[in-house]
Amino acid sequence: MMRGLFMPGISIVSYNLEQRSTMDHQNSPAEFIKKGKGVNLLYRGFRHKKDKERGNKLHWRCCLPGCPGRVHTVQRDVVHFVEHNHMADEEGLRSIILKSMAKQRAQENVTSSLREIYSSVAIEHPDEYVPAFASCSTMMHRARSSVLPPLPNSLVDAVIEGIHSFIHSFIHSFIHSFI
Repeated sequence: MMRGLFMPGISIVSYNLEQRSTMDHQNSPAEFIKKGKGVNLLYRGFRHKKDKERGNKLHWRCCLPGCPGRVHTVQRDVVHFVEHNHMADEEGLRSIILKSMAKQRAQENVTSSLREIYSSVAIEHPDEYVPAFASCSTMMHRARSSVLPPLPNSLVDAVIEGIHSFIHSFIHSFIHSFI
């Protein structure tokens, strides 16, 4: 279960993969998922990206080029839906959701390896299509890098606190004696 994301006028969103597989798409709620730098709307088995905003209404269009599918929302409530010209991609949506879960866990847990995080997501969802580790690893690595402090360029740039600061001071003076 993903905890959620923030978007102006939209509350925290969560979803449940088990519930999605048995859901009647005619009455499915609008779900939001972070994708790249933006947010996608998942509705009736289709993925939509934000098209425009008019007042308190958001207009979403299908992510598939050339599809006329549209959704209009006010807060989290769908107020208008235009049919799509293709079938819903349930497997693709599950893949996106699982990748998003792995990405979020990589940011939250910086001590476990990416392979361990990927395996835990795969084990939690054994009946779901799980994308290959190779298609998730780069995304997970970038997500983790965004929450870690940058590496120092040299030993001089390294800031060490605590008991090792004396040793660091000695090394720093030693290096500067040759410069």
